Order: sequence, then structure tokens, then C-alpha cells
Amino acid sequence: MRVDNLQLRRGPAEDGFADLGAWTRFVARGWRDPSVAAPGCDLPAADLVRLGIGPLAYRVLRDRGDARALQFEPHHRRASLQNLATVARVAPARELLGSRGITPVLIKGGAFLLRHSPSDLGVRAMADFDLLVGPERFDEAFAVLTEAGWRRASPELKYSSRVSPAVTLFSADAHGATVQIDLHRHLAQWPLLKELPAVVIAHAEEQGGWVLPSARHAALIVALHRARHAFANDGRDLLDLAVSTSGIDDSGWAAVLDEARALGVTGALCGAMGQAAWWFGGDGDPLACRSLALRARLGHVRVALLDRMAAPACALTQTSPWSGPVGRNFGVFPAAFDAPLRSLVAAAVFLPRRVMER
Repeated sequence: MRVDNLQLRRGPAEDGFADLGAWTRFVARGWRDPSVAAPGCDLPAADLVRLGIGPLAYRVLRDRGDARALQFEPHHRRASLQNLATVARVAPARELLGSRGITPVLIKGGAFLLRHSPSDLGVRAMADFDLLVGPERFDEAFAVLTEAGWRRASPELKYSSRVSPAVTLFSADAHGATVQIDLHRHLAQWPLLKELPAVVIAHAEEQGGWVLPSARHAALIVALHRARHAFANDGRDLLDLAVSTSGIDDSGWAAVLDEARALGVTGALCGAMGQAAWWFGGDGDPLACRSLALRARLGHVRVALLDRMAAPACALTQTSPWSGPVGRNFGVFPAAFDAPLRSLVAAAVFLPRRVMER
């Protein structure tokens, strides 16, 4: 992807995604705008599913009476049932924590659904609900949920789980279906962004009985999540980013950039925005323009590194040579975070112990 007169250019390796790109942009826009017509090219159903947006494709095509929606109906139905079951099990956990004076902030996919599609939880598949409680209340929240019957995915408490941003907890309903919570103490490895949980919790907003991060922090959380996974996740959180930022006006976006600069995550935001703009934006639209303006803030070396690490194709293949612990800790993190030395210190603290545990 190159910058040329403020237009997104697709390189030779990415030209094969032209039809798929037309459909991803249609899904992102047509969801809310019935006037957006489906592309005239072939429907790449399998690739939309691989990107994680098959359930939303069902909703968009169904609303237009398009028979091709049937190709995605099982994905939408499965996501609906799983998400409804998860909400039903997690809501009591949220209320229990609240009764102890702990405010769990619902982040990532769950926050996206409850903010943008509370009447149709099937438009985005989720494996779990992510609840942020922060480092100060984490041990207490963990104890409360454990007493209520939630169990760790791995019963052994290893060093890596002590410094990991989240611990996974499971619970089964009356029918034996398993529900998962990722209980977050941090949003990145603990030596990085130690101040962010408190900031997110302080500016969170209540909606429908749930506490959600502000729109500007939702965008930064997507950027951090993708950086932590070497920008090789599927496209679900990129769609979250595209939809969420479309509701932020220019002054609000300036506040996002100020926050990103203060926290040192401009590179992470740049990488995620570049991928989101490639899949869901178009030349000259706000998403693309903001992505390109963000690239212009970074030096050429960091832009070149992020172009390699956060290539748009990583969202489809869900693989990257940087995905391993070494590549992520010593490659992605120094490029994504504005404090490379701090990133390397975080890697030195986290990586050796985790590798030894394996």
C-alpha cells in the first residue's frame, strides 16, 4: 500500500483481492445505508467468512432480499445463539462485580455489538466477552468470579499468566454450554501502557446496563489488540474500527490522535487504520484520509516497517512471519509503540520466562 496524492494504491500482490475488497466495502457501508447496492462482481463467500464478516454479510443481503444471504445464514444463526447465551451468563457476573463496587468495562467485540447492534447480536461472532477491571481491582474481581463458579482455562498459575493482560475464565450453563470471559487487568503487556486501564475506566460510558469504553478508546483498544497479535487477526475488529471511527467527527478524531500520542500508540493505530482503510475504506473517504494523514505523522522507516508487518493480506490469511513471540516482541512492538526502548524492556521481562515455561 502506497501513499500517492492521498489515494490508497494496491500493490501487485493485493490486486487479486479486488472483488473481495468491493464486497468488504459493501458490507461495511450497506449495513447502515440501504441505498448502497451490492457489487456486480462474483460473491467471494468463503473469503468473507474467513475475514469474519460472514454474519454481517447475511444481514446486509437479507435486508435487500438477496437470495445469496442463504450462504451466510448458518454463520449468522450460530453467532446469534452463542452471543445470546454468552450475554445471559455474563450479565450476572457483571452484576455480581458491580455489587462489590467493581466496574467491569465491556471491551472489544462485545462493546461493538451492544453499541452498534443491540437488536441483532448475530452480526459479529465472538468467542468470549472481554471485561476490563484494571490492575487495582483484578485480584478481587478474580476471587469474586471464582467463588461464583467461574474457573481458569489453565488451573496452573504460571509467570506468564501473572504478566499477561488477561486471564481466561469459563463457566457452563444448565445445558452444559461453555461461556468464556477474558478478565483484563491490562490492555497490553504490563510494562507497557500501565496507565491505560484507569483512563479507559474513567471515561467509560453506560449503555443498556453495560459500561463500554468511549469511542476514542474503543479505536485505541482495536489498535492495541491487533498489535498484540502482530496485525494478523481476521477482519472483525477492523470492521469495528471502520464503523466506530465513522461516528467520530474531526474534532473527536483529533482527540483520538492526541490520546494516541500521549499513550505512545500512534504506530499501532497507524497499522490498524491502514488495514481497516484497505478493506473497508475507499479513495477519498474519511477512513482512508485519516489513515493516510496518520501515516504522514510517522517517519519513513516506521511506515515501511508497519507496511510489512500490517499488510492488509494478514487479515485474510491470519498469518504473519511476525506472529511468533520473538517477531512480535522484538519487531512489532518497537514499531507499533512510540517508545521502542520501553517495548524492548517489556519483551525482556515477558519473553524469556514464557519461553522457559514451554
